[in-house]
Amino acid sequence: MYINKKQLFIILPFTFFITGYLISNLIVGNKTYITPKLTGLSLYEAIKLTSANQINIRISSEKESANIPAGTILSQKPSPGRVIKAHQPILVTTTKCPPNIIAPNLLQQSQISIAKTCQDMHLKYKSYELEYAAPTNSCIAQLPQAKDIINDKKMIIYCAKEKQNMYLMPDLTNQSLEQVLEFLKNYTEKVSIFRGTQKLTMPYPAQSKIITQKPLAGSLVSIKPPLNIQLEIN
Repeated sequence: MYINKKQLFIILPFTFFITGYLISNLIVGNKTYITPKLTGLSLYEAIKLTSANQINIRISSEKESANIPAGTILSQKPSPGRVIKAHQPILVTTTKCPPNIIAPNLLQQSQISIAKTCQDMHLKYKSYELEYAAPTNSCIAQLPQAKDIINDKKMIIYCAKEKQNMYLMPDLTNQSLEQVLEFLKNYTEKVSIFRGTQKLTMPYPAQSKIITQKPLAGSLVSIKPPLNIQLEIN
């Protein structure tokens, strides 16, 4: 079959291309490498390690992690030590940062409502009670504040508890035991009488006087729960 010059100029470039491709494929295409260990490395470190051998890295999946830096390789396929060809991809699973969790507004909510909200958002919380002029068990403060980012899925809640009236402990010393007991029965029944180290029981010695007391005079005390008072007589 006769081929003119025009046809020859068209055929020759394709011939050279195919020949060059086959030769390069014989020289380079069959070259193999041992799969390196990439787990624990960052993507940048892994690409730097494999690029010299023309090994490709592809991200097959990502997993959220708050403790491991984003882009860290968790697993790979093929596994380390397997034979791999140039340009053959290594599929890796990497970490990614979890989405930011925004603190809900829990102010004025009850303990029951707070527990449900935190459960729905998979949050842990600690609750502390403070005497405050607000409905009992309602939230009066929170950390983090509403709309702030929660970094560790934990919150601190401060709830109001019933405000207790505080009293100034009077000076009972040098007073008659009989008069003191009559006065204290309006506030507490937990009164212990001592003479020295000996605890006395009724009937108490007549015309006795108080020589020491606990709590001390001037102390701030609450009568809820009932106050425990210790008196020593002469």
